[in-house]
Amino acid sequence: WRSGRPPPRLSRWAPSLESLGERGGSPGGSRPPVPPPGLLLPCAAGPSVRLWRRCYLRGLPEAQRGRFAPSLAGLAEELTLLQDRLRAWQVQGPC
Repeated sequence: WRSGRPPPRLSRWAPSLESLGERGGSPGGSRPPVPPPGLLLPCAAGPSVRLWRRCYLRGLPEAQRGRFAPSLAGLAEELTLLQDRLRAWQVQGPC
C-alpha cells in the first residue's frame, strides 16, 4: 500500500440478502430489483456460505484435504455430521 497502512478491515458479519431486502438497502445504496415470484434467493449468512462451500467443493481434492478420510468410516462420519446439521437447521429454521 502506498500509505504504508493496510486497507481498512471490513466487518466480519456482512448483512444477508434477506436483511438487505427488508431494510430496502444494499451495499451500493440503491434498492435491488424485486425478484420474480417463486424465485429462491440464496442465504448469504456466514454459516450458510460455509455449508455451501463444504457441499459444492466436495469434488476438489485440494479443498477437502484434511477434512475426512476417504474411507467407509470417514463417509459414515460425514453422513452423521450432515444429518445432525440438517436436524439442527430444521429445528431452527432457515436464515
